[in-house]
Amino acid sequence: ALARVALALAALAGVTRADAALPPSEWRYRSNADLASALDALHAGPCAGMSSVTSIGTSVQGEEMRVLEVSSDPGTTQAKPSFAFFGNMHGDEPVGRELILRLAELVCGAANADGLATSGVAVPGDITSPEPGDERFVETAAWLATHARLFFAPTLNPDGFAARARANARGVDLNRDWPDQYAISTRSSSQTRQQSDTDLSISLPADALETRQPETAAVLSWSRTVNVTGALSFHEGAVVANYPWDAKRNSKKAEYARCPDDAAFRRLARAYADGHPTMHASREFKGGITNGAKWYPLWGGMQDWHYIATGTMSVTIEVNDLKFPKASELGRLWREHRGGIFAAATVATRGALRGFVLDATTTEPIKNAALTVKGVEFPFAPNALGFFARPVSGQRDPVGGDDAATTPFLVTVTATAPGYVADEKTVTVDPLDGVDLVFEMVRVEVNGLGGAAADAAAADAAADRLRA
Repeated sequence: ALARVALALAALAGVTRADAALPPSEWRYRSNADLASALDALHAGPCAGMSSVTSIGTSVQGEEMRVLEVSSDPGTTQAKPSFAFFGNMHGDEPVGRELILRLAELVCGAANADGLATSGVAVPGDITSPEPGDERFVETAAWLATHARLFFAPTLNPDGFAARARANARGVDLNRDWPDQYAISTRSSSQTRQQSDTDLSISLPADALETRQPETAAVLSWSRTVNVTGALSFHEGAVVANYPWDAKRNSKKAEYARCPDDAAFRRLARAYADGHPTMHASREFKGGITNGAKWYPLWGGMQDWHYIATGTMSVTIEVNDLKFPKASELGRLWREHRGGIFAAATVATRGALRGFVLDATTTEPIKNAALTVKGVEFPFAPNALGFFARPVSGQRDPVGGDDAATTPFLVTVTATAPGYVADEKTVTVDPLDGVDLVFEMVRVEVNGLGGAAADAAAADAAADRLRA
């Protein structure tokens, strides 16, 4: 009732709903049932016609884990970059649940014809609570809804939330349960230790999913199907943007562990920190960002697995020093973090390297194609349509240095595929608008043969070399 009075008074004063200061009681922690209802309400309301709600699995206690997708054609592979928002992996860190709901409604409202950014138009708030200043992000939100594929996963640990506990119902910390490249101090017996810091493979037995907690297995399986470009995972206990690697092999020391895309990860993390009113000025973390292993090493975390196994550039966001803050603090936390959220998502999508890998003759996508950026040498793959998107950076500074890409920069990208001539391109990337390019690859001819015959001949030659 108080909220309705406040809105009515604001309307009489000639201000928009987004400009009206709402009482703290408008923000609350929803139960798991209410969270599910809110996702359904978003799908049927402001996100209608541009969304789907998918159950990706269930928790130990049978709670559904649901993902809201917002895009022009939900549920299909698309020639667009994609971005995911994950919340509540630790049950006693629930702020992300509510931030993600508000974010989804703002994005859908912006994309909706009635919610586009025009002077005096209110930012919708039927499902969640609008805050002063939300209208400043409507244009960016509308761009993301139109030009990207967005995934909103408010809770990865519904049982932990219900119990107000960090771990799931079996007492397992879900951010230590993922397949790990080094496998030190992990709970899962399926972890296999690699031989060096440069071996980026993850070896898993056939029953790998059966050895994971059901919550981990659900996200792991889903992640392999959607080709996500970038992601944010919201946690609590500090105020910082944290990026891979989370550990080094055979070392429990807190020391920098540089991954191949270190500069691009720093660019994403810095975009978030700079979009936050205080994170970038942190006294504890230079620039408001930290390498995971430099802060404290951990094994079996989600962000390292995402990068290695699916190519997703995932950054962990610690949103508040105090875990499980009062609901009255949620509005403040949304106002503080919305700028960073939109900044990071924009860098990973609009500011990315984007394009296609196609057969020069048929213009069809090429199976098993891979791309590498010079100086990074960590391959990533296009999707089934041949489309790829990758955040990149022109900065190659020393370990731990800043990456503030504010001017266009050059990158060299190479596309390879079995049976095709490698194709290399050097392009200028605009930090704000990225760059679009197309690789039209020519088939290799082996002894005058082309097409499938050339592939077979190349395979025979490779087999001969192995036998020798």
